[in-house]
Amino acid sequence: MTGIAAAPDSAGSDGTGPVIPTAPIDQAGAEAATSTATGFMRAYSQTQLPKQAWFDGIRGFLTDFAATGYQYNDPATMASFTLSGDPTLEQGAMVATATCDVPTSTGVYQVIMVRPSGAGNWAVSRAIPPAGQN
Repeated sequence: MTGIAAAPDSAGSDGTGPVIPTAPIDQAGAEAATSTATGFMRAYSQTQLPKQAWFDGIRGFLTDFAATGYQYNDPATMASFTLSGDPTLEQGAMVATATCDVPTSTGVYQVIMVRPSGAGNWAVSRAIPPAGQN
């Protein structure tokens, strides 16, 4: 296996699955990614809300797959925190995938986002809490 994929067909597939764009992120994409990460983390930090209200607040930021997991989180069991600085886009961001480091009062969360077409809105696929947090 050489790792060389077949050329995508008109549906954006190489025969094994969708082809994800790999071009470097541009300034507008970077700004949209950091804005999405900040909005998500503001909603995610609302741990004082009832479970359904908390989930409703983060749902619009999530991929469908991520939402199936996050719907079972109980914010009452999560450490409360506040955002404490501006997000930083990690090196290596592409037009379709990006990770932002978001500083909070309990440490830095990594917010992993995707936009499979390489354009449009970013969607959060996962937020990784600081070491020692759940």
